[in-house]
Amino acid sequence: RRHGYPARLIVPGLYGYVSATKWLSEIELTGWDDFDGYWIPRGWAKEAPIKTQSRIDVPSER
Repeated sequence: RRHGYPARLIVPGLYGYVSATKWLSEIELTGWDDFDGYWIPRGWAKEAPIKTQSRIDVPSER
């Protein structure tokens, strides 16, 4: 099929980079240090920590 079937791509530990990928057109195996993603040359940071916006409150014991 034209939309990547039957290939599925899962990359543990990466958030954002792969979540927008819809269809695979090419796979290149390389080391992480040897590769800059699409957005890196366009001024975005190579490492993007996830900033959580949640807060968990636990009632104190009386």
